[in-house]
Amino acid sequence: MIFKEWCKKAESIFNCEFGSTSDPWIRDIYVLPSGVRVYEETYLPSTLFKKQVINVLVDIIFNISHIEQLKKCGISFFDDNRYTNDGEGYCIFSGKDALEKAFNFVESGVAKKILTKGIENEKGD
Repeated sequence: MIFKEWCKKAESIFNCEFGSTSDPWIRDIYVLPSGVRVYEETYLPSTLFKKQVINVLVDIIFNISHIEQLKKCGISFFDDNRYTNDGEGYCIFSGKDALEKAFNFVESGVAKKILTKGIENEKGD
């Protein structure tokens, strides 16, 4: 399934607002076709002088040893501070197309390849 098709029927399974009332964050949780959850967090600034921020966390725990492979896949940053063991973390994509990047990362099978054998070793197997 491609991202545009999924977007037409995707519904947030959970939505909440957190942070201050003047500068809230909105969190939507989606389940991708493969069953992986993604958490889209949107910061809505109360002033024109602040920039809107969109981050999408992919709910797959990666080992920090995969960080170079993950960077090659276009992640914005590796979050090792959220509910993981030492040396583990989540991929976060940022920007207006963050949800699409996360969708493609998971649904193309790249995330699974990194978890199982690494994309570096893909050729020649």
